[in-house]
Amino acid sequence: LGLLLGILAAFHRGTWIDFITIFIAIVGVSIPSFVFAALLQKYGGGDYFPIVGWVSPGMKIPDIFRYTALPTLAASIGGLATYSRFMRSSVLDVLSSDYILLAKAKGLSNWKIITRHVLRNSITPIISIVAPQVAGIVTGSFVIERIFSIPGLGRYYVDSVNGRDYPMVLATTIFFSFIFILSIVVMDILYAIVDPRVRKGIIEGK
Repeated sequence: LGLLLGILAAFHRGTWIDFITIFIAIVGVSIPSFVFAALLQKYGGGDYFPIVGWVSPGMKIPDIFRYTALPTLAASIGGLATYSRFMRSSVLDVLSSDYILLAKAKGLSNWKIITRHVLRNSITPIISIVAPQVAGIVTGSFVIERIFSIPGLGRYYVDSVNGRDYPMVLATTIFFSFIFILSIVVMDILYAIVDPRVRKGIIEGK
């Protein structure tokens, strides 16, 4: 969603779409996730969206959605703002390139320009921020888990530290490190897939 907002803002620069996207990015980056979580609990929670608790075995899909909607929204606001901001800047940089101006002069539609030229060339800078974002999602957010009473990895890690359960602290730290290293490896692979120059350098051994 953040990538889509960034693309729309870049193609409609100076319009209300651009201003709304910039506003969302500023708010998402400036306000901590636990503030969003508290606001969602106060104004978005109720009978349909529980403000605490987590999914239990045997739940149906609608119930799973009800319990995960608010925590997911609270945890994703910051990432949405970051991706939309980076994507907007990257797309604006690509749109000023000569080959984009040539594509517009040839009469290509905006959809073809986005799919064939803009998306592939503007996604490269975004890949560099994917690794820490993915690692953070997988390992969990301690604050969000505390607020919504979610038995996640982040909360379990902090409880292990407070309880001086050193073997579990060591095991969890190793697991977190493995996830982060794996995300960096995947990021490098994506770089080679998206950017032919990187792939050519790998093949030539440079």
